Amino acid sequence: MEDHLQRIIAQLEPGDEKWNDAIIQFLFEQLKPDDILGESRRVWLTEMLQLIESVTTIANLTNYQKIAVKAAADICKLMQAEYAVFLQWNAVTEKLAALDDSQTFESESKLQQGAHPDPSLFPAWLQADLSTQSTSIVVASDPTLSAIQQEFLTTTGLTLFLWLAIRTDDGLVGGILVTDTRPSFALEVHQLAMGRMIASCAGSAMARSRVYALAESRVQGLETLRQVSLVLTSHLDLQHVLDSILQHALVLIDRAQDAHIFLYEANNLVFKAALWADGRKGQAWSQPREGGLTYSVARSGELIQVNNMRDHTLYEGAPKMWAGSIVGLPLKIQERVVGVMTIAHPETFAFSKDELHMLRLLGDQAAVAIENARLHDLVNRQARTDMLTGLPNRRAFNEHLTHELHRAERYGHSFSLAVLDLDGFKAVNDAYGHPRGDQVLRKIARHIQASIRNSDYLARFGGDEFVLLLAEADSQTSKGLMRRLQEVVEALQIPDGLKVGISYGCATFPDDARALDDLYRIADQALYVRKAEKTSSRK
Repeated sequence: MEDHLQRIIAQLEPGDEKWNDAIIQFLFEQLKPDDILGESRRVWLTEMLQLIESVTTIANLTNYQKIAVKAAADICKLMQAEYAVFLQWNAVTEKLAALDDSQTFESESKLQQGAHPDPSLFPAWLQADLSTQSTSIVVASDPTLSAIQQEFLTTTGLTLFLWLAIRTDDGLVGGILVTDTRPSFALEVHQLAMGRMIASCAGSAMARSRVYALAESRVQGLETLRQVSLVLTSHLDLQHVLDSILQHALVLIDRAQDAHIFLYEANNLVFKAALWADGRKGQAWSQPREGGLTYSVARSGELIQVNNMRDHTLYEGAPKMWAGSIVGLPLKIQERVVGVMTIAHPETFAFSKDELHMLRLLGDQAAVAIENARLHDLVNRQARTDMLTGLPNRRAFNEHLTHELHRAERYGHSFSLAVLDLDGFKAVNDAYGHPRGDQVLRKIARHIQASIRNSDYLARFGGDEFVLLLAEADSQTSKGLMRRLQEVVEALQIPDGLKVGISYGCATFPDDARALDDLYRIADQALYVRKAEKTSSRK
């Protein structure tokens, strides 16, 4: 009989128009007329049909939440109870809780207020009972009820409290809680057996669903890492690299709250990037604390997982609003830590082993990408920097000057270009040698840089020649600024009473010229004239 029934089920899909007729016809053919009689026979056959449809549908589901929904709904319908809900078991907190309010199922009968008790309010004895028993049933009509069981039913207004545990190979995952408040409600033995069968089927389906979910998560994680690799190898801009790392970290960790990156430089952590779940960027949650998570990760070079910030030693004395879980991930090149990434989650015990494994793989790629971007940035800065004075060089100055020209044309601003040459510097080199002359040159460069406005741009062209861009400065303004620089340089203390001065030539956009080459030429000519005048006056 069972083999025959299985063949019929295999040939039909739930929802098929022939489903009900085929199953009922089969049952009528197989049962003897005197097994079940009259209306009772019809009710029994209907319940069997419901059971077969339920277990077949549940067995084909792969979504954990849909399995829980289907099992609770079918048990409620089969038992004709007022309420049924799937409660999930939290092995960490050792408490039961509904996944969400939408998974409480009601029969067609009118429900009474408070008939479905809040699992968080279950007494300790009941919590312990539900966590260990496969089936727990408390019925008001049972004459063997203990005093505490009777008190519980009286307090909650229940006449039935039925718990059908759902287990997998990993242990208890939850169960179906069925309740009723009607004094006339009666639960048949065969209905209880059918409920157990549905719960057992749900447990098997949930075990498979977790395997499917794990496999899907791993596939998605690997795809994310592949995308990370493509992005990180195609960009050398450090900020873009950091933002991409954080973006993919939040993809890997579902419902994470935020992710931060701090670079580790000279034993100090420097904030570089942040990304929040709501899309905010560049806003740090807080600065790393000495002895806190981020510094501990940077100095140990090891991943640190904090399952609950409220009771972890690294967060003693932290603000009360700091709650949930957080992971600190070292970004390392071999054994050298180049940075730390933190990922925070609003829930406690939120990070799985698979998620931590994916984060480690992301961290390995991130560290290499960060180092490449930093090296590229260093080489780029060196190519644009005068190595003696640390000032921008000719290349960097020309780029900045081109940008300023476009800005002035767009907004109708003026600016001035000044070419500077030191007077008397050759005497310093002749008297003390070039190493000492380099020291004097660096000193002069520092004083000029400190004396100009923040909007101005100073560069060294070579030898003792400098160029200066005076932003939004007309001819009159630039002359005043240059006279002040002459006074600054002439006031510097040079060994043995040697004096170093400064000569300059200026050209103003757009009054003197509109093209950069013309501005350079006019400023250089003005410098030549001023140098000639100084030489002539000394003769």
